[in-house]
Amino acid sequence: TGAVGRAGMSHLTEAQLEAAAKIIGRECSFSNLAWYRCKSVKGDHPSACAAAGAEVHLCVHRTIERLEVCSTHFVALQKALDWQGFRREKVHKEERALLDCWNAMSPP
Repeated sequence: TGAVGRAGMSHLTEAQLEAAAKIIGRECSFSNLAWYRCKSVKGDHPSACAAAGAEVHLCVHRTIERLEVCSTHFVALQKALDWQGFRREKVHKEERALLDCWNAMSPP
């Protein structure tokens, strides 16, 4: 099933999410901003911004799926993060390799 797995986001590990965090932040910034704007206008009721929240989750899911192309680097960063106690300052080499792979991909 690859580095991410086909079961969906509910089965993602902390290491997977942490390894993908910068890419998710960049790729999903518009949908995330729309969710925050909705919350600021409509308030904190759980259903008030359900559609915007679903868009954020969909973006994250699609981004994680696209990371399969860089699975070697993605897994290497996950292992390095886990080994280094999630201290990002200790995994620059692995992170740079993943980001270089991601940036070399053509847009979806």
